[in-house]
Amino acid sequence: MNMLQRAAAVAALVVMTTGSAFAHHGWAWVDESKIFVLKGTVANIYLGNPHAQLTVKNGQGTWIVDLAPLPQTQQAGFVKGVANIGDPIALVGHRARSADLAMKAKRVVVNGKTFNVYPNDYPADAAG
Repeated sequence: MNMLQRAAAVAALVVMTTGSAFAHHGWAWVDESKIFVLKGTVANIYLGNPHAQLTVKNGQGTWIVDLAPLPQTQQAGFVKGVANIGDPIALVGHRARSADLAMKAKRVVVNGKTFNVYPNDYPADAAG
């Protein structure tokens, strides 16, 4: 591989990885103009990187719910054991712009406790 081919390969790799990371971690995929409240039952809990994620079932179907990046989610107190599969849950945030059953949650309410994974975004009395 000559120098020009190497440079092109590195540039392509940088563009592919930074573009997908930006798209994944941005907010463009949700409708931030409206607060959305989802109520249902916890079907799965993922506490890992790049962010925590819940699967929630309700009468509409199965929802994919992104939370904050893992350190921020844990700092809010949402850690292993605070929610379990089968628990009723309410989530406050923003729904996907598409028809997908997906949202990005800023607040989690489960087992009588509230976890503000994006604490500066909503007043304490916001829906949920």
